[in-house]
Amino acid sequence: MATVAPLRALIPDYAGLLAMPADPAVTARIERAPTIGRPLRAPEWIAIRPNTDTAMLLALVHTLVAEGLHDRDFLARYCTGFERVEPYLMGTTDGQPKDADWA
Repeated sequence: MATVAPLRALIPDYAGLLAMPADPAVTARIERAPTIGRPLRAPEWIAIRPNTDTAMLLALVHTLVAEGLHDRDFLARYCTGFERVEPYLMGTTDGQPKDADWA
């Protein structure tokens, strides 16, 4: 519920909330979010290969960071270790950015 709370301030009515499930198998999670309790629209199911969810997550986060769409103040206040993850994510530690092409 804590992860949904900030959305409540931005989206008072969940009607029309877009869900993009990324899962090796189609599940009931696509149809209903337990914290909201209302149907979600799922126009597309991203059928990832098993055990590739971490690579996909890193690629999504890389895009957010590369395009400056992340909130550095939030990360500094509420998260521990981003300063260690960011160089790995951007490829400065190993020469390989963890972008969509990598994933």
